[in-house]
Amino acid sequence: MDETELTKLESKIYIFSVDVFSFTKTLLNQNITNSYTTGLLKTSNQLYSTFLDLVDNHINENKQVIHSNCIQLANNCAEFLNNIEVKGSLLNERVDLLIEAKELTRILEKLELKWD
Repeated sequence: MDETELTKLESKIYIFSVDVFSFTKTLLNQNITNSYTTGLLKTSNQLYSTFLDLVDNHINENKQVIHSNCIQLANNCAEFLNNIEVKGSLLNERVDLLIEAKELTRILEKLELKWD
């Protein structure tokens, strides 16, 4: 994956994190909060931070570990979203975020890093 593709992926992950923040804030405003919503918010933020570590890290062994962590964090986001129960337009938003989380997982799994 070249620099341009990494930048696009970073943007996707950042946008996902912002969308999750907006979604969880809406839930909080409606007094819907539990371990899944707080876990989702924390994990999506951690995914973005960890991905930045992956891009910035220049030690090959660390890249492999950080890459695996990114995949796991994206999976965790999908699991949290799967467990959040909402209705109406929030259900559509939750499903959209779930699709995004699974897409990020797929992209991260296919990501081939250059170990130079």
